[in-house]
Amino acid sequence: MSLPFWVRRALLVVIAVFLGCTALILLALALIDMRSGGRQKVLIGSIDSDSIAAVTMMVAFGLIGVALCLIPVPRTGLLLMVPARFLAFAAIWPALWAFSADAIVTPLLSDGCETGYVVEEQRGLFDTSGTIYEPNGLLAATVARTGHADGLRFAHGEYIAERNGHSLDIWYRDTYSNPGPITDIGEPTLTIPALPARNCAT
Repeated sequence: MSLPFWVRRALLVVIAVFLGCTALILLALALIDMRSGGRQKVLIGSIDSDSIAAVTMMVAFGLIGVALCLIPVPRTGLLLMVPARFLAFAAIWPALWAFSADAIVTPLLSDGCETGYVVEEQRGLFDTSGTIYEPNGLLAATVARTGHADGLRFAHGEYIAERNGHSLDIWYRDTYSNPGPITDIGEPTLTIPALPARNCAT
């Protein structure tokens, strides 16, 4: 059953409005990244810029696919329209895969107190990489990057963070070598500026 012309037109207008919104979201994320030189991103809980961009792309491709289905074309035009519709809906799957990537955001603690930093750990095919961020509202600034080949160290609490004056010293195992418990003996694996402690556990 074919939809009336006015219904198709109304649906296409609504789709155009939503596509405009998705374009604005992607533009805002790109501007944040460019203006900060790649050192800032949106971070809302465990949802970051990459996740927001992936969801936005899924919605955009889905809307484009629906719009292509609503546009009437002559029989000869189906040779081009059918592949275009297929590609629009097929493009949803890479965006869905990007959204489902295993990223975990964990508050960085020192002696049971929040340090003001969070660690985002991303599982890769062969290893796990991490980034320490300083959240500020909806944005988070990159402070340091971690690289560790043997699991989600920060998410599992397998690290030690200690304040040392104006610095925060962090020990964690960053390779498969040196198995055993983490200790604060020797040079820290990473040192970052200390922020005022907050939300201490009792």
